[in-house]
Amino acid sequence: MPLPDDARDPHLPPALETVLDLPYLHTLTGQPHHLRRLVQTFVASSEPVPRRLAQALAGHDHRHARDLLHELYGAAETVGARALRATCQQLLDRAPGEAGRDGASAAETIAAALHQTRAALARWVEGLPSSPEPASRRPAAAPTLLILDDSPTLRERLRQLLADDYRGAS
Repeated sequence: MPLPDDARDPHLPPALETVLDLPYLHTLTGQPHHLRRLVQTFVASSEPVPRRLAQALAGHDHRHARDLLHELYGAAETVGARALRATCQQLLDRAPGEAGRDGASAAETIAAALHQTRAALARWVEGLPSSPEPASRRPAAAPTLLILDDSPTLRERLRQLLADDYRGAS
């Protein structure tokens, strides 16, 4: 059982369950390779967000700032980044010009939340089982089709549906 946040050593990283939506992430562990790639994509694509947010707020481009926060919120939702999602929501809930008054602070808040999220995701991904080579790199198995009802109409329809799959296989 994790310690309450106020009882934890402030120099230790926060408990994973306070940063990540672990039940959600556990539903995605069936394909560890894909999950690792998803996390890598999130980390790479979120890296410039604090800088871009600071620029948008410094230029009083509140619409762009809100768009960035909304995109980051969606990305956080996708990777199960609970704390980052909540931080984005808090900033989105502000009045349109309110975040602009202290744009550096908003960008720093996002940067800190992203840092915390990346560290938590890295720790969580380390615990994933190793996965076999992704199916796309293995030779494709020939498709199997089980026909329960045979009729000329069904055969013609199946031929049409599968035509693209079999053009290159001949």
